[in-house]
Amino acid sequence: MAGFSFDLYDPHNTIAVSALKTGLRGSAALSRIQPSLESTLEAAFNRQCINDWNAEQPTYVSAAKIMHRIVGTLNARIILGEELASDPRTLDAALQYTLDGPIAAQFLRQIPCFLHGPVSSLIIGWTGAQRTLIKQIRRTVQERLSLPRSEDIKVQPTDCIQWIIEVEKKMEGKLLNVEEISKRTLSLLFGAAHQAPVYCTFVLYCLAKYPEYLQPLREEASSFPTADLYGLGGRQTPLLDSFLKETGRLFPIQASKTLSKAVKVLHIH
Repeated sequence: MAGFSFDLYDPHNTIAVSALKTGLRGSAALSRIQPSLESTLEAAFNRQCINDWNAEQPTYVSAAKIMHRIVGTLNARIILGEELASDPRTLDAALQYTLDGPIAAQFLRQIPCFLHGPVSSLIIGWTGAQRTLIKQIRRTVQERLSLPRSEDIKVQPTDCIQWIIEVEKKMEGKLLNVEEISKRTLSLLFGAAHQAPVYCTFVLYCLAKYPEYLQPLREEASSFPTADLYGLGGRQTPLLDSFLKETGRLFPIQASKTLSKAVKVLHIH
């Protein structure tokens, strides 16, 4: 899969980590990206839930599938940027790409190692999602590298593509490489696609199972402006913080990860 092969360009993956720390964790970036995230979340929820539901009849839906698409849409906005995330073809490719990887992994666990290369290429390339994403990301990176550099963060795009570019510009001895920036963007998209949807699915399940918490949680959340919720760390929202932590304790994400397969016989004496 593109973006996951070891190379000497960034052997310790410091570029992606630095991009997230300096970009997404910064309060200024969060305040700038917040309105776009709110509108993206509302549109994604309406598209995945309300528009397809019939209020007059019971509707059976897959919570996991819904959460995967909603969280995937938010990830696309943060990682790929507003322009790419608003393109339906690119968004569908991003959502499909994050599904192709686990499917390929399950196949590779069952076959000999010498078949991993051709089989993984066949499975990943079958849907064409990876090709579409790489093409769109490359185009975006090339366009941004061709623009005059501006030190004013207010005019810079608020997404991981831009943050990776800014981090690479500050690294000594590093030349800006379109292919490497594209690969790291793709790896971030894949890495952020699985734990959050699973966790949100469990949160949704707990809210459905314990509806008595809905109103207190709404009252607590509405008592603070949305902008003030960032950085509180649960200090001013103890009920919300406790509900999320207890959900994580009852439904640990590690217990629902991709199944592993033993490759050697283990003897316990």
